[in-house]
Parts: sequence; structure tokens; C-alpha cells
Amino acid sequence: IEVMSRLTTVSLLFCVLLGYTAGVHITSEYYTTNFTKLDSKWTIQTGCIHCHKRQGDECTQDTSKALNFSSSRGMVITTSKLSSSTPCGANCASGHVLFQPNIKFGKVLVTARWFPGDSGATPTATGFIGFDSPGNEASITFGFHGKGWKGQDFSHKLQTALYADVSAGHNREYYTTGKGISLAAELNTFEFEWMPLHVTWKLNGKVIRKVRDTNIIPNVPMQLRLHSRSGYCNKMPLSTELTAQFTNFTYIPHH
Repeated sequence: IEVMSRLTTVSLLFCVLLGYTAGVHITSEYYTTNFTKLDSKWTIQTGCIHCHKRQGDECTQDTSKALNFSSSRGMVITTSKLSSSTPCGANCASGHVLFQPNIKFGKVLVTARWFPGDSGATPTATGFIGFDSPGNEASITFGFHGKGWKGQDFSHKLQTALYADVSAGHNREYYTTGKGISLAAELNTFEFEWMPLHVTWKLNGKVIRKVRDTNIIPNVPMQLRLHSRSGYCNKMPLSTELTAQFTNFTYIPHH
């Protein structure tokens, strides 16, 4: 029995060293891409999402057709109004990509531009850079909206949020960039630093929020998503397109 106990302990330690948590492999590899194409580390999500929100007004058909890749612009996700509803009830289509490796702690940097256009074209736009666990039980996110969202200038404002237990609230905060930085007119770099004892959000290298409360810091493997959509599709003009541009993604593991 003693020998078996020692073997079990050694096996558990070995799994931890290899980066396994409850049977889930956690990546320990540095990774970067400029999104001139989507490599095998990523999957394109398809199907309908958020059809339960706002009486179905946020229901979105995710499709690969909403994604475009080029050497000059990287990846561009375009949200558009559909001329007729899809079978799931979606009236808008957009793009959604998932970084496949499971991550537990480390840094992520994303260079992106969110929803260029005036308040008449972008007030329904919403998008995220976000870590999510299966079932969205835990999460760390940057959130973005278009200029004119609920009457506010979100070209100079963003949302941060995190939770270790979705039932306990999202712990949202908002940050205003000031007039010197436009999230819509130019590319900016958004950074998460997710560590066991703190989570830090940065904009262009500047700390904009830091959380040290370990009760709300996720401690489970998560995957990172990049996506955008219309939060109020029925209010989106048929001729309008909402774009989100991504020119770099980098993951630096925690050792």
C-alpha cells in the first residue's frame, strides 16, 4: 500500500510538471502570429450564438465567410446584417475564432482595432478578447463597443471583467482612454497578465487595472477567443458592416 501511495504521488507530480490539470493538457509553449492566415492552433467557430440574449436580438450566425486574412491587414472580422433570418433565428452574421491550446496563467498580447466608423454606423457593435473556461464558468475579458453604444463614446472606452464563479458576478470595470488614444481609429495593444495571485490588464503597455483578490481570479485552464457581433441586430442598418481588425497575437507562458 505504501509503495502504491508513493507511486500515485509521483504520478501526480509528474502530471503537474507536464502541465496536466484534471486530464487537460496545459500549453507551455510560446506562440505568436500576425494573422496573415489562420494556422492549426486556431479553430473557426460556426453555428449560432447568444440567441437567448435580448429576446434573440443578439442571435448571431458565426461563419468563416466573415473572416478575411491578408499580409497588409492581418485578420478582419466583419459583422453584417442578413437579408433574411437563418434557421436558428439569427439576423446577423459574424466571425469568432478560438485559440485551441488550454492556458493556465501567462501573458497574452493582442494588437487590434475595434469598430471604425461614426456613431451612426457602429452603435450596436460589441466585441471581446477573452479567456473562458468550459461553460463560461470562469472568465477574464476585455470588452469593446462601437461609438454610440447606449449613447456613449466607446471609441475611447473599454470594459474589463473577470470571475472565478459566474454565479458570483462579473466584476466589471470601465476604463476611459482619453482623447489621445482611439480604439477605433488606430491599432492598440491589449494585454492580460494572468498569474496565480493577480490579474493585470494593460493598454499599450500601461496598467489600467490590477486585481489581487484570489477569490475571483480563475484557477482553471481556459481558452482564448476573439470575436465580435452586433448586440442589437434588429437596430443595425442592412447596409452597415462592423469590422474588428487583428494584426498580432502573442502568448507567453508562466513558468
